Amino acid sequence: MFGLPKRNWISAEVERVRERRREQGHELSPLQEGIVAAIAAYDPRHEPTSAKKLNEVESTVSSTGKWSDKEEWRISTWFDLEIRKADDAGKPWFIVTVSCDGQTLSCRCPTIESAYAYMRLYQKFIVEQFYSAGPPWADTGKYKS
Repeated sequence: MFGLPKRNWISAEVERVRERRREQGHELSPLQEGIVAAIAAYDPRHEPTSAKKLNEVESTVSSTGKWSDKEEWRISTWFDLEIRKADDAGKPWFIVTVSCDGQTLSCRCPTIESAYAYMRLYQKFIVEQFYSAGPPWADTGKYKS
């Protein structure tokens, strides 16, 4: 049969997180489910392209302290990606930054794997925001009478 391969690990991860939150007395919102699914879609344990990219990031950060790349997602629209090693009171951290189309999302993570996950989440957020709410540079009439 033709079509996209099934990516059962994504729904399994959403269900795992959903159950964990229920044990804590909370339900996942649709947005939270989307966040979990977006991160799971790039899981290097299941996605060979992500495994290869994460290995590249790890190798480069290990040898130079910083990895950066550009990825085009629309015609002439690029993500500027960076993961760099930082130190805070002797403890290693990884700073991830995703910039695109006039906006920047960034955070500090305790592991390179979590920095990679947040990098992919931020990319997905920017794309989904572009197609649902519009780009931040466009006057889309939000909150206007």
